[in-house]
Amino acid sequence: MVTGLTAKSLTVPGDAALTAYVQGVAKLVDEYDKAIAKGGDVTKATAQYDQGIKALGADLAAATAKQNAAVTAYQRAVDAQTAAQKAQLDLQVQSIGMGSREIQQAQALAQIRQQSEETIRQLTAQRNASLAINPKADTGALDAEITAERNALQQRLANQKQYYGEVTAMQSDWMNGLTASWQNYIDQGKDVADMTANVFNDAFSGMENSMVNFV
Repeated sequence: MVTGLTAKSLTVPGDAALTAYVQGVAKLVDEYDKAIAKGGDVTKATAQYDQGIKALGADLAAATAKQNAAVTAYQRAVDAQTAAQKAQLDLQVQSIGMGSREIQQAQALAQIRQQSEETIRQLTAQRNASLAINPKADTGALDAEITAERNALQQRLANQKQYYGEVTAMQSDWMNGLTASWQNYIDQGKDVADMTANVFNDAFSGMENSMVNFV
């Protein structure tokens, strides 16, 4: 090693994992040089050096994966916040000129999209985290879930829009209103008739009792 330069003096600004790796390599080189200087077995010293390098490489990969996962999680949170804000602004723009019913429908559709997009973001984050730890990880199940959620979103939106269309069609048909009004009138008439019958029945029953007591 260079005189005055120690393993701990070697740093990589902003990257703790890489700093640990560089310092570890420097330490292995120093140990190798000392072993050879003392007349140690070159083959043995080389094997120990190679073994140390592999261990450092594994540690670096694990530490880097953790750092990447943390960065990904933070980025995901930022993206989610940005997406939610954009969706809210888009909805406000789309709501210009709409009636209250149209605004409510647009809000419901936007909420369905946001919920589905959040689910997809979570699944994608899990997928990326798995690949960060193991680039050869099997992500088939997560990929299938992401695809299924995207397809389900389209079906949910279609169902909701169909529901709104059917409700609007039913409400716009004046016959439905007339039928409902007439049925309410009939029901109220039945209630009045039943109440009237009950009143007269009670009255006649009372008169009958009075006559029996008189006799």
